[in-house]
Amino acid sequence: MKKIISCACVAIMGGLLFLGAQKDVKGSNVATGDTELGKMWTAMDHDPISVADYEMKDYVTVCDYKDLEVEVPAVTVDRSMVINSINQALTNYPDYEKTEKKVVEKGDVVNIDYEGKIDGKKFEGGTDTGSHLEIGSGSFIEGFEDGLIGAKVGQTLDVKTKFPDPYENNEELSGKEAVFTVTVNSIEQTIYHTYDDVTDEFVKENLGYETKDDLFNYVLNYQKDEAEKNKETATRDAVLAVMLKNSKVKVPDELLEYKIREYLSNFISGVVESGGKVEDYLQQVYQTTPAKFEKNVTGQMKKSIKTQMLLYTVAANEKIEVDKEGFKSYVQAFINHYQFKDKKELYKEIPEKEIKLAYRANKATEFLLGKAKITYVQQDNDSEER
Repeated sequence: MKKIISCACVAIMGGLLFLGAQKDVKGSNVATGDTELGKMWTAMDHDPISVADYEMKDYVTVCDYKDLEVEVPAVTVDRSMVINSINQALTNYPDYEKTEKKVVEKGDVVNIDYEGKIDGKKFEGGTDTGSHLEIGSGSFIEGFEDGLIGAKVGQTLDVKTKFPDPYENNEELSGKEAVFTVTVNSIEQTIYHTYDDVTDEFVKENLGYETKDDLFNYVLNYQKDEAEKNKETATRDAVLAVMLKNSKVKVPDELLEYKIREYLSNFISGVVESGGKVEDYLQQVYQTTPAKFEKNVTGQMKKSIKTQMLLYTVAANEKIEVDKEGFKSYVQAFINHYQFKDKKELYKEIPEKEIKLAYRANKATEFLLGKAKITYVQQDNDSEER
């Protein structure tokens, strides 16, 4: 699938980026095989348009940005957060204890051996021994779990099923009928562990850490790192939100439509190239329709353009230009992040002037953060020890 970089503001290196694969835009017209998706799903037959093509003074009235007062929510990582995360992870490593129960009912956890066949032949992934299954969980294909209700411990029976069509886990099995020969070994009780009761041996065997203390310290440090990253992101977002609220920005209609079409045409091309249909893809991945998706993209895109126009204005006001060494590092970070082969490949997809614009926007963001009066407001972490 094509690199789709232009929707909303892509955060990289602590800055904002609003770029697109512009080489594909001029004259492109994507055939989707779907129903009519509207004009916005076809790229404009137009040379690339950039914020840099406009005089910001004609569209932007920027607020006093050197003394912005901003409140930012912050979370302090504490023991309860760490323990809660570990306990959540431990739910993936339960133990099982046999019960005296003899007949399978919905809600039971059964230990089974099974062998699946299609047209009398075994197929890959259709056989297992000692597998645990909660009846009614929907973990297996439709019909399998219901077919075990009423079975007795020690009984071997055949369960007839049919794979869904399509079957994403293995397309070759889509829509095919299968017979599973199943032996019910036992009905068992699931025992979940918590940090308080696990041993060092259990942690080493299942989670790969020498001791439970090592596990605790790893999760603690990880959550602290994540909290710091979230704090930085929240600070940047809050400063830009105040800028947007207190400034006036008129987005050029032609620029907005171009950027929306640029994104949507690249998006739809990527879906079609991977063999899918846009309507199906949006429903499966985002649980939305093309019309709602377009509306969402439009809103995000307008906000992103406004933000970029403000930052471009600040950069001009403060005479923030592109310095050679800083830009070189920024480009390399961009290449690494989006896995381009080299600078030449990057510039084929995204014009150098757009990346320079993004770099200046990034520098302008750093300038604003340095000037803002930021207050961090402590938030409850809403975690509870299990």
